[in-house]
Amino acid sequence: MGRFRNSHNWDEFRWESELRRDERRINLYFAELASCLDLPGEEDIIAGLISENTEPVASAAGRGQDVLRGWSYLAPRDEEQDYDDDPAPPRRPEQALINQLDALAARWNMAWTGLLSPEYTPAGLSIACAYGRLLARLADFVDADDIGDRGLKITLGKRTLADINELAEALKYAANYHRTLRGPVIDQLETLSRIRDRVVTLLGRVEK
Repeated sequence: MGRFRNSHNWDEFRWESELRRDERRINLYFAELASCLDLPGEEDIIAGLISENTEPVASAAGRGQDVLRGWSYLAPRDEEQDYDDDPAPPRRPEQALINQLDALAARWNMAWTGLLSPEYTPAGLSIACAYGRLLARLADFVDADDIGDRGLKITLGKRTLADINELAEALKYAANYHRTLRGPVIDQLETLSRIRDRVVTLLGRVEK
């Protein structure tokens, strides 16, 4: 979240607005990626397209690749960099909750790949992607304690709950459409419900 400057006094509504703008840029990036893949200077091309179609990113100092610097997974990387010497990341608060969700996502991937025929791969992948987004959102939510920004914490907590609800609805739809998934989905929903209850508790502490 370091890409958001001068954000110390933002409330949850300002954070929500900024996060929506940020996600629109991410969506634009991936929408343009296929047409620019492997072109010379692809990152500069995409960054230019993003700049033309969105408001300036909160931390961008200029055009070109600087527009992407705030997103570590979108910024250019040195392929020769050796990551073996990097120190281990500090343990997150609520790491057990993140691990529980990660294990749930893995179980989903094993279930749909073993039970669905190949033509339904997009359906299985869409829920797998929803799990990936939820994992990132939950990690951001619990990490927000280190930033000490109450407005950001509340916004991320509410978004985490919304993502859980959306994932639960997708799982229910999959179970109704594919009977072979009903058993695994029941297990998924029970565990998701417990994770949701924990997030509600954590969010309630922040909102007091």
